[in-house]
Amino acid sequence: MTTTRGFVDRVEIGRAGMVSVRVITATGPVVFTIADLDADPERFNERLTKVALARDAMNRADPVEIESTDGAAGQEIGRIARISRDELGFPSAVQTCGGLVIRVALHARNVVEGEGDAPDEAIVSVLATTGSTMTLRLPMQIPEREVAAQQLGMIRDAQAAGQLMQFLASDTGEKQPTIVAVWAGSDASADGGGTDTGDTASGFVETLGVILPAGTDALDGSLALSRITTAPELTGDGGTVDPAPFDPAALEVFVARGSVPYALLEAALRDNLRVRVRFHAVTAQPPPGPPDRGPKPTGDPARGAARKEVTHVTVGETASSTDSTAVSTAVSTAEPLPALLTEVELLAPLASASRPVWLHIDRHLLDIGPDETDGCTDGLPTSSLKPRSLRDLRIPYTAEWKGCGCFNPGIYRFEITGPQGCAIEVDGKPLCVYDSGTAGVMIAYSCLGGDHCVKIVIPDYVCDTDFNLNVYRIR
Repeated sequence: MTTTRGFVDRVEIGRAGMVSVRVITATGPVVFTIADLDADPERFNERLTKVALARDAMNRADPVEIESTDGAAGQEIGRIARISRDELGFPSAVQTCGGLVIRVALHARNVVEGEGDAPDEAIVSVLATTGSTMTLRLPMQIPEREVAAQQLGMIRDAQAAGQLMQFLASDTGEKQPTIVAVWAGSDASADGGGTDTGDTASGFVETLGVILPAGTDALDGSLALSRITTAPELTGDGGTVDPAPFDPAALEVFVARGSVPYALLEAALRDNLRVRVRFHAVTAQPPPGPPDRGPKPTGDPARGAARKEVTHVTVGETASSTDSTAVSTAVSTAEPLPALLTEVELLAPLASASRPVWLHIDRHLLDIGPDETDGCTDGLPTSSLKPRSLRDLRIPYTAEWKGCGCFNPGIYRFEITGPQGCAIEVDGKPLCVYDSGTAGVMIAYSCLGGDHCVKIVIPDYVCDTDFNLNVYRIR
């Protein structure tokens, strides 16, 4: 009796109840028969059941195992069995891992191998925060087919968004651990903790390309490297910057090519725009140190100093030399590894497309007064014999507000809330001031672009007068 494994691609019933079943095997097609379907009533149900199994296996594309003997019409089926390609066993040990998804491959395996057919599967390549790449396996023919499809969809969405993912996978020493569960979102940290939200930085994109550091597994160009020069964070309305000292630094990040963050970095590099990024630092894991081989021979200290080695750890590189002098675990002397970039925020050239960035504001005459006193004084004007200023006596005077800033090209609207009769000048040229119809609110317009100085003259100003200026671009 011969045992054959394969896939049924045709079932045919001919004259005299002869059933022929063609099976595609690893070596080619083989035709099996079920003879005399309408004879011998005692075994009628057995023959019909064999036909039903072959038909169902053909409809579902499931593999079959057939035991046959040589008959008058060819190989006659003695036993037929359908083989499941489902992953029915749960791994005995699991581990938590994660990182940046950089490649997903979906395989359809329709060839019978060994004792059974391997199920269709997806191969997921992940760049971990340790700087190494790992390959995970997602079986697509588990009994819960919809769950497998949803998991694959989550993984592909994370790849497109450049988002970190966390996986629960088998921990049985496999070269490609099997994925059991997946997590995506802001709480899916790469180290498995689930709480790391990463670091943020602002700056300008200097480079973006697929030339990676030596030893990095590029995975067929699925990974890109970008260098960002950091800049001070922008705070407040109009994009003001804290005057504290700041030293620019170079930040290198890995990003999944073709993802949304990659497209935003590409636009920032092309248009010289400012970006704000969120990234996760990569911590290199030192390889195991060489075994202790006893005391080392002493020699000339000068020669020893000349032979001092400074090595660095590169992504995906593993030391394999047996010479103890060639294996170094001095991670402290290593060059920092690029971080994993997950989110990008793209900003306008001046950090605000509608408002100016004020570089200098002079409120001296507005806040202090013409006599340079120390601000407003409480109390009645004649309550003491101390000298009083114009503010204390509530005598109106003419005040000025000056501001110099950088404007994106466009038409700007100046909205002034203050005493009637306020005048506005831009670079020494007066603008027409219009009544808005609301008491105490005046409006002026100007076409600006670049650096300009604005001066507002406020008549009849006293200490408790309200003054408010709102500037924004309308087109």
